[in-house]
Amino acid sequence: MAQKLQLVGRRFGRLTVVQECHPKLGVPGRGAGYSYWRCRCECGRKRVIKNGKLLVEHAKLGLTQHCGCRLPGTHRMSYTGTYKSYQSMKSRCLNPNNPGYDNWGGRGIIICGRWLGENGFVNFLVDLGVRPKGKTLDRIDPNGNYEPGNVRWATPKEQNHNRRCSPAYIARVAANEIEAAECADRGTELPVLI
Repeated sequence: MAQKLQLVGRRFGRLTVVQECHPKLGVPGRGAGYSYWRCRCECGRKRVIKNGKLLVEHAKLGLTQHCGCRLPGTHRMSYTGTYKSYQSMKSRCLNPNNPGYDNWGGRGIIICGRWLGENGFVNFLVDLGVRPKGKTLDRIDPNGNYEPGNVRWATPKEQNHNRRCSPAYIARVAANEIEAAECADRGTELPVLI
């Protein structure tokens, strides 16, 4: 019978193996015939990694040496709300497969060059700062581009007050299906129909 592999205490790059664990439950033990290891990165983040990712990839390519905090050009904010908002903005404007693309990139909404490329997120972060709790990315002019001076962190209520009227909304106003009181509740005015 093969001797059980023991990695607790071993280092792989910035990772130190803390204990063997089940991949989904995060409890000591083995799962699905593979060994999984809870590792602690030097940055303080913990990560559960499959045996082969530590041993095979480390030996051949040296890939699993950190929790993700040391990827080339990293800003160490990949797991934050700020970064998620940044990635969502890029996807809406640049990815035709994104469900919301027609309302952003498909309408010609673009992202300024400063916020794209190798240092795009860092520049975005410098211009807007960290996303405050309870707020998300909003364009001040809903028909304008994502660029400094037209983007802010806003609450859902602020965003609801600052949206363009969809053709369906205008049609409902024209058919008198929407009353002025309903618009006031939403923080908008009835559009003037010409």
